[in-house]
Amino acid sequence: MDIIRIHPLANRFPLMKDKDVEALAVDIKANGLREPITLYQGAILEGRHRYQACAMAGVEPRFEDFTGDDAAALAFVISKNLHRRHLTAKQKRKAIADLITAQPEKSNRAIADQAKVDKNTVTAVRQEMEERGEIHHVEERIDTKGRKQPAKKKKAKKANKPPTEKPPPKFDIDPSAIDDKQRVRFEIAVSVDSVREIDMYTGRPGSGRETVMEEAIEKFCSDLRAKRLEQEAQAAEVAA
Repeated sequence: MDIIRIHPLANRFPLMKDKDVEALAVDIKANGLREPITLYQGAILEGRHRYQACAMAGVEPRFEDFTGDDAAALAFVISKNLHRRHLTAKQKRKAIADLITAQPEKSNRAIADQAKVDKNTVTAVRQEMEERGEIHHVEERIDTKGRKQPAKKKKAKKANKPPTEKPPPKFDIDPSAIDDKQRVRFEIAVSVDSVREIDMYTGRPGSGRETVMEEAIEKFCSDLRAKRLEQEAQAAEVAA
């Protein structure tokens, strides 16, 4: 089997341990090469360990050529290896950063889909890189459908609704209903729009709604009773 060189882009990730390569060789010898080795510019871009394992197992490897530029080739290597290896969190973030550097024009969602990671992780890595000046902010990015979209979408302005005028509170309850506590409760509930107005009436701002309502009813009934007694006294004087 002819020796093929390893492409420099393939060295972005650490090598597998010897025992893991030996285990891969045993599997390839038993089951054959499941996934072809990818070549770019005549060198191995992805699959260097499968290539080594094929040599150890005496199995003829299969190859396929990668079509694209250096940026696409780097993105291909990263997306292929990001979940295949036992990488630390720091190594994974470094790989995502490399992917953003190679394709800064791609949206965070497009890179996340490519790398099979969460979009928020890509967003966080990009923000850190922009703050450190490692990449420039891109105003327009290419989404998962190949469309150019603004990096930050403008929020739609909500139409200003004209203020609704509240009807003034009504306290014109029929004095004949002063002994009907339930009716007074209803009249107050429908005529007073806010607890603030009830608080002002009782002279106790900040009280709980239920407490305020009960006190308002009692005071309202008491005032009406006093008013009726006064009216009855005046009527008696006129009659006399």
